[in-house]
Amino acid sequence: MFSAILIILTMAFGDLAKLRGIQFKPLNKAMFFIFVGNLILLMVLGAKHVESPFIEIGQIATLVYFLYFVVTIPMSTIFENSINEFYTQIKGKLSKFYKSTQYYNNNTPYPHNFIYKKLHLSHLVNKIAEIGK
Repeated sequence: MFSAILIILTMAFGDLAKLRGIQFKPLNKAMFFIFVGNLILLMVLGAKHVESPFIEIGQIATLVYFLYFVVTIPMSTIFENSINEFYTQIKGKLSKFYKSTQYYNNNTPYPHNFIYKKLHLSHLVNKIAEIGK
């Protein structure tokens, strides 16, 4: 019982996210709702009699409870940090591309003509590849 309360204190050290808040982290949002469902299951099992199926289900739910804090939170934060960094790098490369080509007209970062943009898609891919090197 005491370890269940102590593991909550590890959340300050386990959450390595660069982006705070759950609204922009869909993986953490899904894991949170799984955690809440597991917590409700543990509460229901705590009210049941100590009998065979409830003991095994309670042990599995307790394992899932502790794995959420020890494994799931740090791994999902590392995964979402890498996705965030990848998106930031791609966004930076695209902004460099728009500023360095003929697309950058009249201080607007996007082309005015859709057909012009569609015809020069191969040029866009080649330019991003050059910037990435």
